[in-house]
Amino acid sequence: MRITDILVESLSNQVLYHGGTKPIQQFNIPAHGVFFSPHIEWAEHYGPVLTKVRVKANKIYTIDYSHKIDMDLFDSLMDRDYKKVAEYIALLQSQGYQAMQTVSDSEMVVVFPGTAIQVINKDSQ
Repeated sequence: MRITDILVESLSNQVLYHGGTKPIQQFNIPAHGVFFSPHIEWAEHYGPVLTKVRVKANKIYTIDYSHKIDMDLFDSLMDRDYKKVAEYIALLQSQGYQAMQTVSDSEMVVVFPGTAIQVINKDSQ
């Protein structure tokens, strides 16, 4: 499922997952973004405690290797080169993007600073 599909369906309770070591009630988004997946099993690779969210983003960049920067950007994400990822995010934000998604199996979603993330807890489901 593509991020554009996920976000269009967000009003119908579509969620993204963030894996970590402790529950998160609110995200403070660093310059390199915050990482999510629409797939529980992929989010669990980053920690056993899952935080479910909805994201409000209107313009999403798809890393599908059709653009010159896509391979370098994907490599930076996989290498966890957060300084380089932050540089790409700044560039994409200057073009109006609020998030990006890979076309890899995890369909990794990276949400940019300034983008609204709603944590879904038991009370807000």
